[in-house]
Amino acid sequence: MKNRFLPLIALMVLSFFTLSKVNAQNCDIPAPFEGNTGVNMTMMLLPSFVQSLPVSGTAAYMVVKTPSGMVVGSTEVNGSDQTSLTIWGDDTFTPEVDGALSGDAISFALVEGANIYDVSPIFGMGGSNFTVNGIASIVNSTSVSVCSSQDADVFGCTGESACNFDSTATQDDGSCVYAESSYDCSGACLNDVDDDGVCDEFETLDCLLPSAFVGNTGSNMTVMLLPPFINSLPISNPDAYLVAKTLDGVVVGSEKVATVSKTSIAVWGDDTSTSEIDGALANADISFQLVDGVDLYDVDMPFPISYTANGMAVQSVGATSVLNCSSSGLNEILACELGVVYITEAHGKGDPEDYIEIYNSGDEECTLLGFMLDDEQ
Repeated sequence: MKNRFLPLIALMVLSFFTLSKVNAQNCDIPAPFEGNTGVNMTMMLLPSFVQSLPVSGTAAYMVVKTPSGMVVGSTEVNGSDQTSLTIWGDDTFTPEVDGALSGDAISFALVEGANIYDVSPIFGMGGSNFTVNGIASIVNSTSVSVCSSQDADVFGCTGESACNFDSTATQDDGSCVYAESSYDCSGACLNDVDDDGVCDEFETLDCLLPSAFVGNTGSNMTVMLLPPFINSLPISNPDAYLVAKTLDGVVVGSEKVATVSKTSIAVWGDDTSTSEIDGALANADISFQLVDGVDLYDVDMPFPISYTANGMAVQSVGATSVLNCSSSGLNEILACELGVVYITEAHGKGDPEDYIEIYNSGDEECTLLGFMLDDEQ
């Protein structure tokens, strides 16, 4: 009997080691999740959990999968004390299943370089079953190595000039992000001799004269402009006007200051009932410029203005004005006006890629400098 079973045992041991070697050489490392199905659950990864993971490299990340093996979320965990993981659910508006279904038991894995670990989480709150808009927290874990191969692909951005270049990646996953022409990865100009925030390549000889403010956001503060202030302004044009701007360059108020001895200017605040920022935020510093024909002056207010809803400020003494630029008027491009310029079409998901279409219904060319887009809605 011993002679009959010994070869069988030897064959089983050989088969085990052969199978282990095959698995180690053929790691199927899941790529990080990309996308947004519009439905999700949040998993808080507390410090004690993150520190329980066998992380030693700089490119480790957690992935979560459905029972069918579909990756439905991921997050980096290399060196983080605490983070969160978004688990994406199925988009019910499309026929294909592209996320977790309600009640799905979610499994966890750690990708650490060429190593894959099955992670068994210990929950402080909630559990591993997918719940739309649910929240759970993980406080600890145990991990078991299931695959290790130095030949396995490490997914990431392999473009050396990309902002998110990953030196450890061996397989490009299409996630590379490049800086726009003339800008660095932080959005700053590569060349800006006068340090005015406008790249040298885009500088123009003529002034960019801000248009007068048009609108009513429902919230404002009043700045009284008394005779000493008005008389100190270098006004020569009968249509000269003063504009109020945020530090981002958004015009939030204007008032004609020619042919008057005193007046007031309304500084408009953000309309909180809409998602876009269309006015000054609380405590925002406000700057002022004088548009006098083709000349643009920076006006140093004698008493600095910070926006306060329903507030009032008085400028009772003279201001200091410095010529910013002068326009020939031949190539003058005024700022666009909301309502005259508007978004006619937007596409934020699927094929083709993200885009917006902006239409200018006016007769004149205008600039969108100072405008901002908000994609929260």
